[in-house]
Amino acid sequence: SLDSLQGIGELRNLNVQYKDKFMHLNSIVVNAKKEKQARELRMSSDLAEASATGNFYFSDMFRDLQRLLTELKLNIGNDPVQIAEYYRGPLPITKDYAVDFTVKMKDLKPLTHLLSLDLEVSPNVLLEGNFTSGITTMLTAYSSIPTLRYENFAFHNTHLDINTSKLKDSTEVLAMVFVRSDKQEIQGVATEDLVTEVIWDRDHVAFSLDIDQQKMKNNVRLRGTVDFHDSTYIRLKNSTFQLMSKNWTVDNGAL
Repeated sequence: SLDSLQGIGELRNLNVQYKDKFMHLNSIVVNAKKEKQARELRMSSDLAEASATGNFYFSDMFRDLQRLLTELKLNIGNDPVQIAEYYRGPLPITKDYAVDFTVKMKDLKPLTHLLSLDLEVSPNVLLEGNFTSGITTMLTAYSSIPTLRYENFAFHNTHLDINTSKLKDSTEVLAMVFVRSDKQEIQGVATEDLVTEVIWDRDHVAFSLDIDQQKMKNNVRLRGTVDFHDSTYIRLKNSTFQLMSKNWTVDNGAL
């Protein structure tokens, strides 16, 4: 099984086909170590390098990450019937462990070509973080990306910080996402100083977005909330929009 994996494995001259596209990888190297309860997994390929270290089992980590994403998705969907049905059912027993991880995205061009994605990521971008399981499940991740472009949206010198914690067998969530980007091109419009923050506390989300247009006085100062009750309520509060020398203000508008 994956949990008993130890040693070094290597695949060379790997060819991958997806639909009518092909990707060639010179090698994929996997190095797994285990000392008592401590584990270390390192993977390296032409695309990326990744590592995970801690007192964990691979099967537990993959299952618990999937469970966390499923439960966050349920909270966002805010369907009381689905939520009640999920938490009534048998849930897997969680174990106490912690994992530190890093992912270095060396060159994703072969992968984006294979998947026909109009996506560009600067080479050697590093993503670091930690995943902790127990009574509270916590996920943290952070990265700095010189250039990120998807179709007609480009972001330069972008910093990303994610912190999420969730109580076991409960819908209670505390999460924060912070993004800052120096320069952007958004469907042909040059913008700058993008700062956005989302804070999710139980059934309440507060969000903000600031962005300016380069060489113009146009800007957006967006503030709002999302509340998950019997329905999902989205409100804008104290938001301003400056466009073409005109100012618009939204004091308390529901969407």
